Amino acid sequence: MPKLTSGDSPSDQLPFIAFASGNEDMETLRAFAAAHQWAESCVHQGDIRLATEFLKNNASPAVLLVELPSADEASALLDALANVCDPGTKVITTGNVNEYSFYCWLMDLGLSSYLLNPLTGHALEDAYAKSTAAPVSSRPEKTPGKVIAVMGTRGGVGTSTVALNLAGIIASLSRRNIALVDVDQ
Repeated sequence: MPKLTSGDSPSDQLPFIAFASGNEDMETLRAFAAAHQWAESCVHQGDIRLATEFLKNNASPAVLLVELPSADEASALLDALANVCDPGTKVITTGNVNEYSFYCWLMDLGLSSYLLNPLTGHALEDAYAKSTAAPVSSRPEKTPGKVIAVMGTRGGVGTSTVALNLAGIIASLSRRNIALVDVDQ
């Protein structure tokens, strides 16, 4: 199954489109859209099937929220959605499946978030913020290492002894890992 998210979104792309089937979820989504000053037309009654049909003839938004009807149907429905959805679209899914393994599977596919129904404004805000946030590097940047060369003009002048002692002193003072390489032929 193709990944559903990656890349950057074009500037002419709609910021958000949602598909939900419950009346309570629809009201929550309308309030969420109004709070962001988006048109009410960005919220549609229906689940992931309607979203897939909609995206066959319309541009993908930056963030797409779709409702999954069940865990059993999720794989096929997400696969169909991935075939019509732009790669840069962040996908938030909702549903009634309250299983950690299902959540992990969705995250492994590359989905942005999974929210349990009924939706809340706070959960929507958090999921949207997570979806639109700039990616944070998980690794701290490493400073490049330094190379110190110790050379002798001929064998037996103590070059290896000086290199060994110098490496030991630097390791003890800097409390860093030191590599000592002897390239004597």
